[in-house]
Amino acid sequence: MSRFLVLFFAVVYFFCETAMSQSRVFVDEDFRVHKTKTRPTIGLVLGGGGARGLSHIGVIKALEDNHIPIDVIAGTSMGAIIGSLYASGYTADELVEISNELDWGDMFNDKTSRSRSSFRRKSEEFGFLTKYKITFNDGKLVLPRGIIQGQNLFLELSRLLAHARTDASFDDLPIPFRPIATDLSTGEPVVMKSGDLATAVFASMAIPGLIPPVEREGKYLVDGGLSNNVPVNIAREMGADIVIVVNVGTNPKPVEEISSFIEVLRQTQIILTKNNTEFQIATMNTKDMLVIPKLEGLSAASFDKVKELVAHGQDATHLLAPSFANLQLNDAAWQAHLNARQTITGETPLIDEVRILQNSKLSDDVLKRAIRVNIGEPLDLDRVNTDIVKLYGDDVFSRITYEVLEEDGQHVLEVSAVAKESSEGYYKVGIKLDSNFSGESDFKLGFSYTKPLVNKFGGEWRTEVNIGDNFDLTSEYYQPIGARRRFFVEPSFSVNSQKTDFFDEDDRKRGKLKSEIYGASLQGGMLFGTWGEFRTGLTLVKAELDFSDSSLGFEQINIRDTSMLAQFSIDTLDSISFPTKGEYALMSYANHNDILGGELNFNSWSIVAFKARTKGQHTLTYGAQANANFGRDANALGPASLGGFRSLSGFSEDELSGRYSGVVSAQYLYRLNQQAPLFDAPIFIGGTIEAGNVFQSLDNIGFDDLIYAGSVYAGLKSPMGPIYLGVGYNDTGATSIYFSLGSFF
Repeated sequence: MSRFLVLFFAVVYFFCETAMSQSRVFVDEDFRVHKTKTRPTIGLVLGGGGARGLSHIGVIKALEDNHIPIDVIAGTSMGAIIGSLYASGYTADELVEISNELDWGDMFNDKTSRSRSSFRRKSEEFGFLTKYKITFNDGKLVLPRGIIQGQNLFLELSRLLAHARTDASFDDLPIPFRPIATDLSTGEPVVMKSGDLATAVFASMAIPGLIPPVEREGKYLVDGGLSNNVPVNIAREMGADIVIVVNVGTNPKPVEEISSFIEVLRQTQIILTKNNTEFQIATMNTKDMLVIPKLEGLSAASFDKVKELVAHGQDATHLLAPSFANLQLNDAAWQAHLNARQTITGETPLIDEVRILQNSKLSDDVLKRAIRVNIGEPLDLDRVNTDIVKLYGDDVFSRITYEVLEEDGQHVLEVSAVAKESSEGYYKVGIKLDSNFSGESDFKLGFSYTKPLVNKFGGEWRTEVNIGDNFDLTSEYYQPIGARRRFFVEPSFSVNSQKTDFFDEDDRKRGKLKSEIYGASLQGGMLFGTWGEFRTGLTLVKAELDFSDSSLGFEQINIRDTSMLAQFSIDTLDSISFPTKGEYALMSYANHNDILGGELNFNSWSIVAFKARTKGQHTLTYGAQANANFGRDANALGPASLGGFRSLSGFSEDELSGRYSGVVSAQYLYRLNQQAPLFDAPIFIGGTIEAGNVFQSLDNIGFDDLIYAGSVYAGLKSPMGPIYLGVGYNDTGATSIYFSLGSFF
């Protein structure tokens, strides 16, 4: 009897152990599938392909509609972006909503919008120099390592993945996930298993030539498509019994369609990607499914076709529905699958330390003050992103990233900032020409040199020289005060040589006035965010004035002038060259008196204001400016002037001068080309109408004396800077042609 009982319990134990082993959690050395082995483990493989990868969302949507569970995900490039979002807990419907709301063009546009730029950087755009910065290192021209730096892409990834940005394993996500990158040193694929998720995905998307390599764990990583674009083998290593592979790659172009070196580089990348893609697909077996959306006519840059791309992904997956019918879960099992996914609590860590890693001369304290984090309190990710955008607007860093690390039970916010090559110094150039039909012309060639980060508080030295009919040289040193840099001081000196018409008090032209002016100034002020500035200061000038009219009783005068300035500026324009929205206003007052030995006595006022608004491809800009010099010596130095493109067009620049000037204008712009999702280069045609004049006496100001003018022009907002070509005319009969590489503001 006892032997029978022993045998009975042994048989029972055997069957129980067998049943338990069949429902035991599957484990390998570094990965855990979060389900029981009562069905096959299904892996989703999402390949790279730029904008074409948005069709992955449609595939996921169709899989969810058909109750197909996904247990592991491996993705490359755009597949890593979509895969990380789904793996971190977003539903298919949420992915569709995100894809429609995101400004994909802005994500892949590295330029800080002007509204986010610091006021100092905005002020640098005034004048006619281009925006393009020319940088040298050891006498060699420095070229960027990527067309963009990917700053906006990283910040958007950080925002979307904020709930999943920990230093933990990617196995702990609701769906275990692996993004793939390529080691730039070896060309081998790099499978990222843990760490900061946003940085890992960013590295997988670092397209060579477009986005510079991403440094991660001592390696420089680029787009995973170069080594493993559809990582089937990685999904297998994660435990997938069946893989659903989505290939959105592009086929190489016929050689006759390749017409530039850029297209040659792109073709090379497509070939490398295609080869490793075909190798991976060849490893698939009959149980696996290959989804290839029909994406003819859609390119890697078609980010303006989001809905179409998502729809193609859905359609291609629904066509394969009969093939995966055996994988479908019933309603109860599907709900159980959704409930079984690990959820991320989304608890924001308390920050114990802020660590700055950066290679600029700027003090770490400046960065810590700029990125507002309260030690011992939960991390405010929205505020961190906002502060990084503002810091990036200083145009010192090419890339600013961050992650939260856990070290010895402490949470450390580690901010990494890479200085731009231009932070060591850069040049700008510009060309402006206007010519009338009487043989007179005005030519100006300008260049500047800027040395940022002279010291740890961001001091900056800038010198600009303009050569042509007049000569101007200005050199200034701008020094922010304190780590928050809300206040500043700015000493400067200038040299100016010019010829202007000279009028007496009765508004009679008395020949030409040639002036040689040497000035020194000490100003300081306060910044109001990125939109406003107040400044005040003292200016000392020595001038030598030569008059061509000898009947005046004098031919040369030497003058010493001192003045006190008060000026307030507001600037919210989105562009100086072709504004489509925002406002600009300037109010300035200068008192010239005998302080510190000054010899002149007069007051100067200046008011400028205009506004831009846009509807569709139509933009209207309207505004006015007025200048006035009151006092005994108002004609002696710095008369108000008008003339030039959009400032009484038809005249040459500053052709008219007097004690008082005023002009009102309206400008219409029409954009000829549609906005491109990437690398937009707007082309405009437009025209202006203007009315104004200069006056020697307040008694002479009246509507009967106004000059009416207008212009028509074409413009291109190129990577080098704005380019204008136009013609202006006014009712005095003056006509001029204008050309500029650089702004006319």
